[in-house]
Amino acid sequence: MTLSGLNTDIESMNKTVKHTALVALTTMAIAFAPGARGIDDAQQFSDWTARCSTAEGQTEQSCVLEQIVFSPDGERPMLRAAAGYLQERQGEPVPAVLVTVPLMVALQEGMAVSVDKEGAFVAPYHHCNPEGCVAGLPLDEKVLSAFKKGNEATIRLVAVSGEVMDLTLSLRGFTAGYTALPNSQ
Repeated sequence: MTLSGLNTDIESMNKTVKHTALVALTTMAIAFAPGARGIDDAQQFSDWTARCSTAEGQTEQSCVLEQIVFSPDGERPMLRAAAGYLQERQGEPVPAVLVTVPLMVALQEGMAVSVDKEGAFVAPYHHCNPEGCVAGLPLDEKVLSAFKKGNEATIRLVAVSGEVMDLTLSLRGFTAGYTALPNSQ
């Protein structure tokens, strides 16, 4: 391997480590950034709901914008998307969306998110709990812009059986709800 090839590999690893660290931060954070601006305890923004709560022993509210997608028969939740600002250790809020899906997904495949059937953002799964498996997608400028301009996001999951499932997440109301969250851009 040449020195230039080694440098390229190191740069690629550094980018991967930085991305993984940011996504890990989003899934490890427990509280969303405090300080609601313009949101009641629960407020509807078309297909999204903003919810704010105050943790025990805290004086400021934490807020999240969420949507739950149910199975076609309306019986089972198939996906929960929660967008907001996660608290970073240096005190700077980090915008992210956490997506929880049912158990029995192929973790190594990750989750693909496309907006209006254009391109795809890949979100790795970070952990599973009794409620489902969680993937974190940082809301960088490209992802946030796509969510704000789009009509729907398609969440592609691969089950451990190999079956591919596409779930539709409406983006109606996302921009208004996201703008109402504290620290929105």
